[in-house]
Amino acid sequence: MRIRHKKLDVSSWGMGEVLKNGQYLGTYWEENADNTLAVPSGDLVKGNNEIVVFDLKNNQRNSISLTDKYVF
Repeated sequence: MRIRHKKLDVSSWGMGEVLKNGQYLGTYWEENADNTLAVPSGDLVKGNNEIVVFDLKNNQRNSISLTDKYVF
């Protein structure tokens, strides 16, 4: 069985770090070629999951989404 991972789309965001359910998920920077952070499916809980974005460079973004595809 293949486990699919979701990707957090951070395109158009500046630079910062992301936490998921209190655990460090990764960093993003607008100059990286890959604009997604992998979210292992096993780390998501049934019901609500908390995503905290610590944005160091504000590009006026106020929403974020999960996707099945990588964003370049």
